Amino acid sequence: MTTMIGLKRYYGEDVKAEDLEEAKLFKEIIEETVSLIGSPFIGDYLPMLRWLDLKGAQKKMIRLKNKRDCFLRGVLNEHRRMKANGSASSGEGITTLDVLLSMQETEPDYYTDEKIFGMIMTFLTAGTHAPAMTLEWAMSLLLNHPKTLNKARAEIDAYVGKDRVLEESDLPKLTYLQMVINETLRLFPPSSLIVPHQSSSECTVGGFDIPQGTMLLVNTWAIHRDPKNWMDPDKFIPERFENGEGDKGFKFTPFGFGRRGCPGTRIAMRMVGLTLGSLLQCFVWERTNAEEIDMAEGPGITIPKNYTLGGSISASRNHDQCRCWIVIDI
Repeated sequence: MTTMIGLKRYYGEDVKAEDLEEAKLFKEIIEETVSLIGSPFIGDYLPMLRWLDLKGAQKKMIRLKNKRDCFLRGVLNEHRRMKANGSASSGEGITTLDVLLSMQETEPDYYTDEKIFGMIMTFLTAGTHAPAMTLEWAMSLLLNHPKTLNKARAEIDAYVGKDRVLEESDLPKLTYLQMVINETLRLFPPSSLIVPHQSSSECTVGGFDIPQGTMLLVNTWAIHRDPKNWMDPDKFIPERFENGEGDKGFKFTPFGFGRRGCPGTRIAMRMVGLTLGSLLQCFVWERTNAEEIDMAEGPGITIPKNYTLGGSISASRNHDQCRCWIVIDI
């Protein structure tokens, strides 16, 4: 994601020391952002108490905004210097920052630095945290269901082989891997509530009369676990998505639906598919003990694991062609 935005790569063999420090700061900003987004703020419910700033929520938000703006201003200014020197995106395609800066040149009053900061932060937050959580849930589910894990790996070996590593162009052929990802998203969607919608006119939803202008919240988690929609809704059964059965109707909506659905759905699915597939192809995964991995959910507007996966697994090399970097927080 950082490479697409500004040709920045934070992990790998040839990463500079200053980029590693920048990576730590970036990780801190994302974690603090997600934590604050999911924290309740009493001022939203009782505006009269907003000025009290109970628990210091507003102070934390202001500090985070200053830290975030300082980080993004540094990234933006560095990209401007590279562009001025003729080294930005040289031979490596056009980045998101290239496009935004070009638009700023034509419409400077609209595409201000603040607006560009907001766009970049939206891309980075949604494009890193949510896929990372989905990967952790997927690996947890697969480690608790070794037969499913072996079936997914066998599919990769059958279509890709062991002479090369998995590529993005292979993903359409890996239908079972896609089923595993869909089932993971069904059980643990990126957010339990999709982005709020507002009724443009009077309507009826689930037997309730909704006046015009009413804010509607869709509980994705409840829809995905509803026994009216799914047989054995709490069980991990990727085969339920075979032949597109699980996609019928609006019972599977991890990214919302319609024209207001998440615009990053396709890239998110490619990122998760390529990363999960590479992990399964390149390494042999197993639990460190006989006990199943704890699948308890943590607090927040997203659905994180209550306990990290790192201390519960071991991995060994499975593929000579793989050069993977795995970063596990314990």
